[in-house]
Amino acid sequence: GRPPYPPYLAFNAAADGCSSLLPQVCELLAASGCSLPDDTSLEKLLDWFTALTKAGWFISTFSESLLETCPYLLEFISTVIHNTAADPSILSFTIRLTGLIAATEDGFQALQESSVLDLIGNVQHWQEAGLWEDPCIRIGWVQGFRAMLQHPKALGFFSQAGEHKRTPLLQLQTDSSLFVVSAANQMLLHVLLLCQNVSSVECKVKHKKEVDNEGTQSSISDLERLAVTVEKSQDLSDLHQTLQSLKLLALLLDRVRPPLRGTLLHTVSDSLEELVAADHSQLTVPLMDDPECVPCPPPVIVAAVVSSLRLCSGDSSSSPAGCSEAFRNIVGNKKVQKCGLEALIGLTNSSVFFQFSLCICSFLCLFIQHFFLFHFFFFFQVLHKSYQTLVKWMTVCTDLERVSHADLLRVVTKRVCDMRWEVRDSTLEFLGHLAGVQVGQTCSASEALLGGSSCTIPLLREALHDPESYVRASAVCALAQTLTRSWQQGATEIVGRLLEILSEDTEGFSRRAVVRYFIVWYSSHSPSSSPSSSSSSLLMRSVRSVLSRGSADLDWEVKVHTLQLAELLLAKAFSGRWGQTGSLGIITALLSSLVDCDRPVGVKACQLLIALRDAVCLSPQGEVKAAAAVEDVTFELSGRGWAREIRKLLAVKNQAEEADATAPRGLNGVDGTDPAAEEEMSVSASVCEVLRGLHLDERLEILTQSSDHVQNSPLSLLQDILTAGPSHRRTDSQPGEEVIVDCY
Repeated sequence: GRPPYPPYLAFNAAADGCSSLLPQVCELLAASGCSLPDDTSLEKLLDWFTALTKAGWFISTFSESLLETCPYLLEFISTVIHNTAADPSILSFTIRLTGLIAATEDGFQALQESSVLDLIGNVQHWQEAGLWEDPCIRIGWVQGFRAMLQHPKALGFFSQAGEHKRTPLLQLQTDSSLFVVSAANQMLLHVLLLCQNVSSVECKVKHKKEVDNEGTQSSISDLERLAVTVEKSQDLSDLHQTLQSLKLLALLLDRVRPPLRGTLLHTVSDSLEELVAADHSQLTVPLMDDPECVPCPPPVIVAAVVSSLRLCSGDSSSSPAGCSEAFRNIVGNKKVQKCGLEALIGLTNSSVFFQFSLCICSFLCLFIQHFFLFHFFFFFQVLHKSYQTLVKWMTVCTDLERVSHADLLRVVTKRVCDMRWEVRDSTLEFLGHLAGVQVGQTCSASEALLGGSSCTIPLLREALHDPESYVRASAVCALAQTLTRSWQQGATEIVGRLLEILSEDTEGFSRRAVVRYFIVWYSSHSPSSSPSSSSSSLLMRSVRSVLSRGSADLDWEVKVHTLQLAELLLAKAFSGRWGQTGSLGIITALLSSLVDCDRPVGVKACQLLIALRDAVCLSPQGEVKAAAAVEDVTFELSGRGWAREIRKLLAVKNQAEEADATAPRGLNGVDGTDPAAEEEMSVSASVCEVLRGLHLDERLEILTQSSDHVQNSPLSLLQDILTAGPSHRRTDSQPGEEVIVDCY
């Protein structure tokens, strides 16, 4: 959950001041018995070191330069590792830092020469010190070795170390801590895969060949131990341990290649057979996801899934002879229905199954219709999934006009009026998707299956008045998909209702959908359309209202969508059709959004204002821009709301630049007029005067910075750790009193 440091924060001691603080931090952490009130500061410090490995160089450059720049790190590690009285969290941090440095051969050699690696890898050392029981030590041990295993020397060190390293790793597969188990699983998987990769490369160096042989033998040895773990775990008390081992086995089967895969299967096959024979077949479920889980011809797969769905919906004719009990258990089963539909969706990922698209689409249409006849077995989640599945298969079906849909329109019409809002919502969403799927050159799936827009648009118009906001939003989205066909069926009424939703709806979902509707409409509007045409006239009148209402909305997403609409209008303005865009509405929306309290809104507005300034205003060298006619456009800035904030920004600039001059009556108000009275007065300003005076480039730089850009730095972190140390704590603080640390 902690955000990593960005790459530009590469370790530059001279630049960020860390060179003087990092040795002090190391000295503080190495002090006997020292602990920090905020352990997350250690995680952040490790994140910093880790991020440096990705800051333009790679691990090899990082670790070498880190040890050269910070030679005291080696002494720090040695001091902490030998001090078993140190705080466990600091020990864990140090072990992981050691693994990070040992990820390069140079760092590994330096640590090995100091005997630090041998001490860290010796689990008996931690057990005798009473520290192995602490989960943070165990997970630090696993993660430290995981970071180190990046080169053959480290792999050789691990494989040659023998039982005292590999055995604990196997034991940690069933640790009491789920975090330790997960880390140990990933560690063992990494070791085995690394051995596989090393042994698969033709070796030309004798030392590397020795490492390969040792690595392969150690991985086979580990597989045998894994098999023994599975084999010995026959008692119910050991089922948890067996399940963890099988999860690891499933990971391995998905990743390993021959010959290691064959060795793995041969090693564990007898144990798996014994598990099944002992009626523990439920434990083999983790293995069912193995992609090489029994080859089966595509027709058989399709037939099996379809038959299962028919049984679920109550079609007993699909029940094989002698399976009446299975039929009773499966009919109306929601989980089986959803799994069957998800399986059909998965089949669209392979072109092998496209030959069945016509029969699958026909079956799904019938499934939806037949499904509704059994109201007792109805689940809206299954309905939603069946709609999704049909739409997915329609996108790959080339003969959609031949799909048997019978009474699908009647069923859909009924469900649009269902008493459950989830059913209405899913059905309206389905109608929108149908309108978006093209069949041939001129026909949509909606026309092919439901008779066209004349049948569906009345349903969508009625749904605009639905009492549930989710349903209203889905109706708006569906209407956007049927945009080109809805003009013949009450366009003015539809637009009027949409503007009502944008002004009066209490939920943000439907208001967002309305603005997106106008974005789709404007995007699909033909540039060659006459401005006096009914559609163009209605569109431009509506756009002005959307800009005005959307930019003043309380929902920041509505405001961002409104700015996206303004961006489309600006694109037309830049192409020379400024007079057709409702320019005053655009500028008002952009300026009001510039001073908005939501940062994404301000960033987008600032970007668009910069684009507008660069496109239409005179350059500093006096060059005339392409659309310089906007230079003469003026508008009024009142003394209230967003306009007041804009006037303040402009006044700051004017007062700074003209403090010693007598400014004329204008935006800065430095002519002796009562400020309170001036706020009630509107002032006239040209567009370019405002755009030049807002210092938009500097404002954008500030807006794009994160809110914690001042405190979120390695230097701030080191200062916080030192502040939390004993030498900086108040001498008058009471025992147990918490030290407040401002760790970002």
